[in-house]
Amino acid sequence: MMQMSFLPQPKYNPKYPPETSLAYKALTLLLGGLKISHPDFETLTGSWRLAAHIHILKRLGWPIQTQEVKLEWQVEDERKRYMGLYYLPNEILDLVHGVEMHTVDQHIAALYP
Repeated sequence: MMQMSFLPQPKYNPKYPPETSLAYKALTLLLGGLKISHPDFETLTGSWRLAAHIHILKRLGWPIQTQEVKLEWQVEDERKRYMGLYYLPNEILDLVHGVEMHTVDQHIAALYP
């Protein structure tokens, strides 16, 4: 049974994946303001499973966006090929960085002037 809270639920409250996970590495890149693709992630981590880690982050509450980019190279059948670039919206970056930039000392000073 879950305890009832009289406090309003925060509008935005994602969870962090374990620090040793590849999802955490992807989140770190996204929080740095980068748009990352599968080739980028493979180069940086050796893993080609970026979509799986993005899915985990979305389930944890991170509002990751996808931008489709047409690939410049063509294959024999000449169909257009697209690749996803994953990123966090600027308003989320501002919100997260605004929270993370405060130190404990700043919080204590604000509470007890």
